[in-house]
Order: sequence, then structure tokens, then C-alpha cells
Amino acid sequence: MSLMDVADILGRISPQSPRDLDARLDAVNRRSAKAGAVLVHDTKGAMVTPLDASDAVCFALRITEKTEDPVTLAMHVAQLAAEKSAIPIVFSHVDACGLEKFGFRVERIAGRSQAERDAMEAELKAFWNVAMVI
Repeated sequence: MSLMDVADILGRISPQSPRDLDARLDAVNRRSAKAGAVLVHDTKGAMVTPLDASDAVCFALRITEKTEDPVTLAMHVAQLAAEKSAIPIVFSHVDACGLEKFGFRVERIAGRSQAERDAMEAELKAFWNVAMVI
């Protein structure tokens, strides 16, 4: 992650948050209440990474519950990315972890069971060439 990328993320960090409109939209919400199938690919085959350089270092941040203070967390993640010249990838096990609005790459981890969620994380770790999950 370049310093310009980090500066871009830091420029988006603000304590202000949009209002949650979900409660007002419940009457017309057409989203399905049941989870869909989780499809995980075989990670043993060749995988093309979206990274520009094959030597790019990524670290993942696992979020398992809604973040109470996303502003402080975003500052810490951006600081770590700049310090280590690494690309942060967020593995979110919740619908909205709070880091999406700052420009981080957030991968939603879905699955009905822990085994399905573990398989999805393994696929994403291979895809992004993640060196460490925090």
C-alpha cells in the first residue's frame, strides 16, 4: 500500500456516521431472511491475485462483532499498513463492521457453520496472499 493510498484512507476517517435507515425500511425490505448457499473454490489450483506486484504483503483483520469505535480502529489499521508497507484486508463476519466507509477492502465472511466460514477465510487468504490474520 503506497503512502498516497494510506493518505486517501486517512482523509476519509471522520467520527461522523450515516444514519441507520434499516428500521424505517423494514416494511418494504425485500431481502431474503434465509442465508444462501456458500460456494468455496478449490484453493489448490492456480489462483490469479488482483495485486499489482506478486511480492505485495497483505495482512487480514478478522472482525467477529460490530465495532463500537470504527474511527479509532481505522486509524490503527491505516497506521499499521503505512508502517509495514502492507495492504490491509478486513475479514468481516458481521454485515457491516464499520470500516467499509473508510475505503478498506472488506471481505464479507458468510456461512451457516464455522466450517463454511473457515473454508471461506482459507480461500480469501490464498487469493489475497495474506501473511497474517489479526
